[in-house]
Formats: sequence, structure tokens, C-alpha cells
Amino acid sequence: MAHVQCLAILSIVAVLVGVACGSAHAAERTDRVVLYSYLDIADAGTKGASVAETGEYSVWVWAPDKSFDVVRIGSTELPPVKRNKPAPGFSWSRLGRVTLRSDRHFMIKIEGGTPPDTVGYVALSRDSDFRPSKGFEISRVFTDNPGAARDRRLTTVRHTDSFLTIPHYRPKEEWLSRAEQLRRQILVAAGLWPMPDKCPLNAQVFDKVDRDDYTVEKVYFESYPGFYVTGNLYRPGRGDGPFPAIACPHGHWGRGRLEDTEGGSVPGRCINFARQGYVVFSYDMVGYNDSTQVKHRFGSNRETMWAIHPLGLQLWNSIRVLDFLSSLPDVDAGRLTPEEAQAIQVHSDGNIMCVIYTVNVF
Repeated sequence: MAHVQCLAILSIVAVLVGVACGSAHAAERTDRVVLYSYLDIADAGTKGASVAETGEYSVWVWAPDKSFDVVRIGSTELPPVKRNKPAPGFSWSRLGRVTLRSDRHFMIKIEGGTPPDTVGYVALSRDSDFRPSKGFEISRVFTDNPGAARDRRLTTVRHTDSFLTIPHYRPKEEWLSRAEQLRRQILVAAGLWPMPDKCPLNAQVFDKVDRDDYTVEKVYFESYPGFYVTGNLYRPGRGDGPFPAIACPHGHWGRGRLEDTEGGSVPGRCINFARQGYVVFSYDMVGYNDSTQVKHRFGSNRETMWAIHPLGLQLWNSIRVLDFLSSLPDVDAGRLTPEEAQAIQVHSDGNIMCVIYTVNVF
């Protein structure tokens, strides 16, 4: 189970390295390359497998060193490659060549171990220049580690009776190192590692409403080329500035940033801050109010495996919100830390965005 994420990603990468995706539990294949996941290997060991083209195939395996005794393709036995210096974790190695016929099924068996702990993938290729490791250059964020991704949630199951021991970091450098790990983990999960290039905001601020002690304006700007962040800008009605500023994402209110009920009022909060002397930008989560280019929950499991999902888009939008606030002439762009009153104010699921936002920006 520890390898499921890597295997699913590599299945998608098969398209990019010249292997067309097939159905579930069917090997990913073209006429010249067949890629078997550990699930496919189990099926091929009982039901058999086939190729579309008769000829000689190079046999590649993705496995740790010394994790199996023999890979058997039909009647051909292929022992593991002996290295002078063992590779760490999982890595690709070429075992040799087999001759296969398109009109005959053959079995694939791993002897001396059980997939996926022994062999995660078997690749058969008719192309002499085929290199499955190239897939990792496309699919993996950190290419210096060829092994399977390790997710401790698969080995340590937390439940309602679990206890959390709050870690203590001493000295300060220990916490800074941990903070950098958290920042990188969040950015990777959000699909923002490395960070995308920032496009021009092309911000539009218009339809000003003056309420004497505060003003409200409509705003939209581009976080990505052609994708717009929408919201309302609240400013103090008195004073010359520059003013501290507040970014205000909302939670899952029925009316988003326009929620105004006894239970909570997003406009009321923003008005209150503007009267106190803050510039406040209240902006839509994707799929709410004026942000209608994508749905609030968009994408399938396929896109999620490539970190294309609402979390990444909303975090990037929030990062660009700071750029927008910094660009305003009445905002003190030099005060962009929470300690100096440049802050984030949230409610409900906006709290989650607040934590992620703060870790990655401040």
C-alpha cells in the first residue's frame, strides 16, 4: 500500500513516456511498450498476459535490490541485476530480453517475494532507447529519490482515541528547519512546488460606494493568465494612509463573501475593520459568487494525482491577494507580517486556508 500513490502517478506518466493508458487492471500499453503495475502482475500470474506485436522485448523492473529471486516471463527466467553498489530503495533495472508472440498468452511471476514490496512495475519494451526512469523526471517532484513515496498514514492509523503529543522545538533553528519542511510539504501537496511564475495582475477596481467612514469597491484581477480573483475592497473613509491591510477569505457560508446573517456577517466584519483604519480585501473562494470559471469542487482523481485541485488554486489566489494589496497606493506594502497588523481574518474553512496561507507566505 505504501507504493499506491507512486504507482498511480506512474500509470498516468505512461502516457507521457509513450505508453497509452488502458483500463483498470489492464496493463498500460502501446504496440511497442507494455507497463504492468503490481496489480497487473498479480493478474498476469494467474490469467496470463499478451503483447500486440511479436518480437523481442527488453524487460525492466522497478524494485529494490535483492528483493526477489527471479522474474519469470513465460518460460524465460530473469534473475535480478547484480550491482557493485546497491541502489537505495526502488529503482529501475533492465533484466534482459525475452521473445514473445502476439498470438500466445504468457505468465508473469515474481519468485522469492510478493509485489508490491518486491516489484512495483514490470515494463516490456520493443524500443531499444526506452528508459522508464524518464517517467520520474515528469511525475516526481524530487527526482533525487527514485524510491516509492512513503506515507506513514498507511502504517500509523489515527482514530478518535489517539493522543497527539505536541512537539517542542529547541533551539530556534530546530523549529525553523521543521517550518521549512511543512512549507515544502504544503506547496508540494498544493501543486505549487516549484512556485509558478507570477503573471501581471491587471487589477480592475471600480463601482466605488462611499459610506462616509468607509468605502466599498468591486475588484477583479488575474492570478493566472485568464483566471480571475473576484471580491470587494473595503477602505477607511477618513485618513491619508498608508494603512495596514487585511486579506479576508471566507468559509463555506451559503452566500460566501456576501453572507450577512445573525450567525455571521462577512461584510459587517470588513466594514468594522475599515472603520478602524484597515484596508480589507474580501475575496471569493473558487466557485462562489463572482468566481464562476470553475466549480468549487472541480477535477477528478486523475487531476488530483497531479495536484490540480481547489486547494492549490485557492492557495495561489491567496498569495496573489497579497500582491494585489501590496500594489495599492494607500497600503503600507512594507508591513506584510501578522505582527505588524498586516493580517488574515477568516471564518469556518477559511481557517484552514489561513493556516496554509500563513505557513507559506509569512
